[in-house]
Amino acid sequence: MDHESTRKRFEEIIFADYFIRGINFNGGGQFAEVKHKLHKDELCEREGESYKREEVSAMWHGWKLAMKVKGEGRNGWVVENGQSGSDLRYRSMKFGQVFWTDKIKEALRFFRREDAEMFSEEDEDAWRIVEVKE
Repeated sequence: MDHESTRKRFEEIIFADYFIRGINFNGGGQFAEVKHKLHKDELCEREGESYKREEVSAMWHGWKLAMKVKGEGRNGWVVENGQSGSDLRYRSMKFGQVFWTDKIKEALRFFRREDAEMFSEEDEDAWRIVEVKE
């Protein structure tokens, strides 16, 4: 999907959310009014790569980041114990506790190598940082 069609999809979704949240119903569950007065072109008015409305601009940048991460799948840097074969383990975390796992899908993924290095800096059992592309 190209950049402009991705952007149009984003705008459709946020306007639909904005509109739906603005519908008021009376006590009997019947439609009463729409409290929001902005039209889609007003809500999504652009200012260069961003939007004039700060909250929409923030959502757009979050959307782009999410699409980038989604496109990259589970790529990243993982911390290994330096072993091989059936003894190979990866650093993972659950409930704030760091542990070793033999399952690569449970391994912590770092976007940048330097983040993995910083995480494992004082971990004397962490012997290797490797890039994983899935």
